[in-house]
Amino acid sequence: MTERDPYSVRRFEVTRYGRTLAHRVDPGDYRCPDVAGELADLFIPIHAELPGSTEGVVVGLRAFLGWLSQGAGPIPRSLADVTAAHVQGWERSLRKHQKPGFRS
Repeated sequence: MTERDPYSVRRFEVTRYGRTLAHRVDPGDYRCPDVAGELADLFIPIHAELPGSTEGVVVGLRAFLGWLSQGAGPIPRSLADVTAAHVQGWERSLRKHQKPGFRS
């Protein structure tokens, strides 16, 4: 198996109900390209097994990477550097945009 270029665009497709949707993650779009590539590489093998739409997962993945790239804290250099504090900070930022009374 050859080593994947960590900055190459990850493309993947899923077919649901006869309709093929193409998704992509470009690590170069983020200030944490290594994390973006690693997360995309982890997502690709499982996306076809997810029930329902994978679009929500891809949107969440991009949103998390975008938030990390904003520099709300130290930008992780690899997935191993992503901490619970990163995830909790992102969750807090999401709550700021929710309507009052919304429950997840």
